[in-house]
Amino acid sequence: MEKHKLISGIISIVIIAWAIYSFEYEGKEIVFYLILPILFPVMLIWYPKQINELTLGLYGEGGTIDKPTPSFLISGFGWLVLLGVPVATVFFE
Repeated sequence: MEKHKLISGIISIVIIAWAIYSFEYEGKEIVFYLILPILFPVMLIWYPKQINELTLGLYGEGGTIDKPTPSFLISGFGWLVLLGVPVATVFFE
């Protein structure tokens, strides 16, 4: 397994464990606030090449995506969302 997948998997497991613990004490809605938001960035981190293949050739607003996006940019955005949003939420709460 690649290192970035292992690290993001560990982070995701910690968040899911926190959600399960919170489910027990704070109610069901906490699961939607903790588990669902991590699905998108984990998908970006784990499958950047497949996501790039899905979007290549799409049309929108008169333009076409005709060049592939580098996988590290897709993964980097996933890391930004996975780590940056919770950190920003803590600091700007």
